[in-house]
Amino acid sequence: MEQENGNESPIGNVGTPLPNMEQKSVGAVIGTIIIIVLLVVGGIYFFTARKGEAPIPTPEEILQTQDATTTALERLGTSDNVGDIEIDINNTDLGSIDAELQDIDTEFSN
Repeated sequence: MEQENGNESPIGNVGTPLPNMEQKSVGAVIGTIIIIVLLVVGGIYFFTARKGEAPIPTPEEILQTQDATTTALERLGTSDNVGDIEIDINNTDLGSIDAELQDIDTEFSN
């Protein structure tokens, strides 16, 4: 038999390289490194972009702040007399409603 010779290996030609096996593994490693780098850069961008925004107030913080319009409305009379109601209507400032609605529109458009 040929194995008795000792010069040949039972596997076959050991000296010949395997076709493209090394190149495929290097390409996979490079692709994986690129994906990991992109994920890290994206995460850094996401967290730094979020730091520039103002924190969203909690409902408790919103309730604790005093609104000038609400304060002015609380000073209105409680009488149901027609003369007192007319005085309250005349003292009510409705000129800032348009500005407030525009502020709301700009907040929703952002």
